[in-house]
This record gives sequence, structure tokens and C-alpha cells, in this order.
Amino acid sequence: MPKVSVIIPCYNAEQHLGQCLDAILGQTLGDIEVICVDDGSTDGTVSVLQDYAKRDKRVRVVRQPNSYAGVARNNGMSQASGQYLLFFDADDYCEPYMLEKMVERSDSTLADICLCASYIDDAATGTIMLKNPDADLLLWALPMTFSADKISDEAFFAMYPNPWNKLFRAEFVKRHNLQFQATKRANDVYFARAAQILAERITVLSQPFVYYRKGDATSLTSDVTDRIIDQRTVHDGLKSTIVEHGLWPKMRQRFNLSVIRGMFYCLKGCRTDSQWDQTAGFIRDVYAPEFGIGQQTKLLKDFPLVAKAIDCGRPQLGAGSQESPQVTKDLAGLTATVVLLDDGNGEGRRSALGQSQPGVRVVDDAAFQVDGDYVIFLGGTGILNINAIAHAIGFARAGDLDGVKMSGTVIFDTPEQFRRHKNLLTKYRLYRAPVAPMNGLLLAEHLHERRGTDISGEAWLFRQDVVKRALASIGGRPDATGKALQLACLASANRTRLCEEHLFVKRAGDQPTPTDLSFLTALHKLCETATGRRKEILAAIYSGQRRGLHGLPGVSVPPAYRMRTMAWATWRLLWRTARPFVLRSRKLMQAD
Repeated sequence: MPKVSVIIPCYNAEQHLGQCLDAILGQTLGDIEVICVDDGSTDGTVSVLQDYAKRDKRVRVVRQPNSYAGVARNNGMSQASGQYLLFFDADDYCEPYMLEKMVERSDSTLADICLCASYIDDAATGTIMLKNPDADLLLWALPMTFSADKISDEAFFAMYPNPWNKLFRAEFVKRHNLQFQATKRANDVYFARAAQILAERITVLSQPFVYYRKGDATSLTSDVTDRIIDQRTVHDGLKSTIVEHGLWPKMRQRFNLSVIRGMFYCLKGCRTDSQWDQTAGFIRDVYAPEFGIGQQTKLLKDFPLVAKAIDCGRPQLGAGSQESPQVTKDLAGLTATVVLLDDGNGEGRRSALGQSQPGVRVVDDAAFQVDGDYVIFLGGTGILNINAIAHAIGFARAGDLDGVKMSGTVIFDTPEQFRRHKNLLTKYRLYRAPVAPMNGLLLAEHLHERRGTDISGEAWLFRQDVVKRALASIGGRPDATGKALQLACLASANRTRLCEEHLFVKRAGDQPTPTDLSFLTALHKLCETATGRRKEILAAIYSGQRRGLHGLPGVSVPPAYRMRTMAWATWRLLWRTARPFVLRSRKLMQAD
């Protein structure tokens, strides 16, 4: 009996199937069988499968008429003989040690399910990033093994209902007679959610092993038509399973929350009024009454889009966008300049925008002309989300702000890079900043003390007049790196706030930005003109940057500021060290 049966549904997957099979067959754990189920493909998928079957006896090819991925997975599962089951997608790939690590953890913990983190391989942008970093951080704080009834709703839904990053114990699946649903979409949601609810022991590996391909036409998840009907089928089956196993009293509220999240997922994908009307009508007339969701007012409070659908409301939708037109109109008639500065990665520039936008100019030189109504400073490998500029400008205009700090996320190119720079996950995903507008330098210091971010003007949007004042304060000419200009903008912007929307992604880099003499000269000029708390912050930055360099004038840093900075750094270090133990102790106390 093989250790793992890998089941791969294949439909018109010729383009990426070879990479997928190479990744599975190249695993360091060789005791596997690979069952490839062709779902009536019309391209060269069958030829690729037959070629691999001839070369490697571990590969078996099963053919069926086109019946969708759920039926294909059930067909493959019926012929599987392994101790564990892995359901993989034909357009994804993985690390060579994935199965070995997951089996090792499952054997040592006797877990029914072992899940790992994953990457997104975005074909549209050519980038790789962690798929769900916020969810991963939640799961990593859980005990080594747990069951669904012993964790919070937030942690439960952080285990996303996809099977390709989960290793299932075959005996557990057969004992509960778990099957995939025969729907075109969301056929894996019921299986994954039911397994998570019924499993007595679940374990999580923090390493990302799977590369989930996004934005490709061959992906099984590309077609999203009639999603709402399939979501109802998912929850029909899930409720029956929960009731059948006597878990309804425990799981009732979590099930209702799952239904509401499914509705939200479908509504969020609506791009036109007709799509909204069809989806919302089905929710209002069929879906919500069937499961009594209209009465779940406390749960609906966190999902206003679902509440609006049930109450016969309709948001303003623009074709091709899930945002309200009032957001995109904030950019109408305005211009913005995106300054793409060197962040020390030593790599070529990438486009700062997901797509070209009218009125937006991208420059990669600190000595740019201030000709836009707004200026955005971004690292050389940063990429703004499609609606980032409109969101940031709308946020600034609504609060009459001089500047807006944007929250973002990080892209990792390799697992090794992820392990080295895991701290960046929290460095760019910012929240809980003061609501009242404050000076930009003071806000940057606040984020530095509480979140460990660099005190710099990167990922900031400033008004044109702020940038002009900042230029004048450093002698009318920016330094070579643009860093002093960013700090000058922070010092000149008196009304700034943090926008907690994740508006950009940044590639993790391995090389620090070298200290530039023109930056230090401009920074010293800033220190001479600043006053009060701003002078303390700038002086501390200057003293740290000039360390080891000779022939530069010194600036005194008040001892009180140094002590305060050291105290915050010590507190952050202690909390990061103690946090997993504190959270685990709380879980154990709740269990008792």
C-alpha cells in the first residue's frame, strides 16, 4: 500500500500539466501513487498523461466524460489505496519535500488533516506572494493539534475550504463517507468544510509548500457564473452532515456564518446591475429564507453587502469593477505622479501599476518635476493595486488630509526568502493607528514604535503643495535616493492618517539600501530647520545613518528619546517571543 495517493482532476490542462506532474513525481517521498482523472479534455491533456504513465509506473490514467472536478475527484478516490489522500489541481505545483513533511507531521500527531501554507503564482503580474498571510498568522498561533469546536470562528474560517493544501487520512475520509459534490463550481467546499468539522485532530505546518496558479484560463476556478446556486448546494449538504453527526447545537452559529460568508463571496463578484439583481434575488427569495439568515441580525452587521441584498437594496456598480463609481470618480480631472525609487534590491524596475490609468505618470528618478496634483512615493519593486490611487486620493480628500500612509502586503519569490523575511508580513500590513489627523513624521514614528515599520515616506501619498514645501526645506533639489525628500514631506504634512486598505504589494529584498551622502546632507539640513518632536525623530535617524562615516557634522539626540525608542523596541521583542505561548495558554484554559 502506498503512503500517499495523489488525485489530480485534469480538464484541458495541457499547458501546465507537465510542471504539475514533475513536481509530484519529484517528491522526496517516493512511496506514492498518482491517479490522474481526465474529465473529457479536448486538448492534448490525455497525450501528456499517457506519456507520463509510460515513463513512471506510479502514474495511473482514468478517463471519464466531462462531469466536472468533483466527480473526477470521487472517481480517483474510489481507486486510491494510499494511507493518505492529497487532491491536487493540474495547474498548480509544489515544493519537492511537501509530501514528506506533511506525512511526517501527520504520522507524529495522528492527525486526520494536515494543512500547509501556500503561495499565489499570479500569471497576470508574474509575481509570487503568500496566498493568505493574515490567515496563516492566525493558524500558526494554534496548538499543535486541535479540533474545530476548540478554536474561534476566525481561526476556523482561516482554514480556507480548498483541498489542494491539505493531506487527509484515508481511513478518516472513508469512515465518514466524505465525497465531493457534483457541481461545476465550489465542488470542493463541502468536502473541505465537512472534513474540518468532523476531524478530531487537525495540524498546521507553517511552511508554504503549494504554488496556486491564479489568473490563468486553464484554472478550475476561472468560471464563476451561477456561483450562488452552487453555494446553496454546498450548504444543503453541509447542514445535513452536521445534523447527521449530532453537531448542530455546537455548530449552528458557525454554519449560519458560513452561509453568510458564501453569500458575500457571490455578491462581491457581481460586476453589473443585472448580475447583482439575479444573485441578490436568489438570496432574498430562496437562499436566506431556507436557512433563516434574515433573522441573523448580529451576524449580518459585519456583512452589510448581504444585508443590503436581503433588504432589496442595490449598491452602485460599475462594469468591470466591484467598487462604487464614487470611488473612481475621485481621480477624475486630477493627476498623480508615482515616484518609483530604488529600494536596494538591485533589480530592474517593474511597473508600479497593475494597468495603465489616465492622469497617472510613473517616474523612476528622485529628481522629478512636481507636476501632479498628488505624489506617491513607492519602492522600486512596489506595485500598486488597480484602485489604489483612487482609494488614497478619495481618502485624502474626504478628510482634507495632506498625506495618506498606505497599508500593503509583501511578495516572496522563494520559500527561503519567506523564511528570512517573515517579519515583513506585519511590517507592511498596518492597522490601529490614531484616527485623528496628525503630523506625518509623528504618525510614521507611531507606526515604527508599534509595528516596527521604517520611518520613511515610502508608500505615502502627498498633496502637491506639501511636496513643494518639502523640496524648499532641503534646498530645492532632492537627494539621489529620494529618501530625504520623503522625510521632508512627512515633516511638512501636518494632517495625515493611515488608510488600512491594502493598496500595494512589495517584493521582499535581500540587499539593504546603501547610505548616500547626498541623503545625509539633505537630512542634516532638515534637522537644522525642524523643531520639537520632529527634530528629535530626524536627529535619531541622522545619527543612525551616519554611524561609521567620518567628516559629517553631528546632531545631538535627546536621551529621553533614545530611552523611549529602546523601551518600545524591547517591548516588541518580548511580545513577539511570548505571544505564541500566551495564545496557547489561553486556548488550554478555555479547553479546561
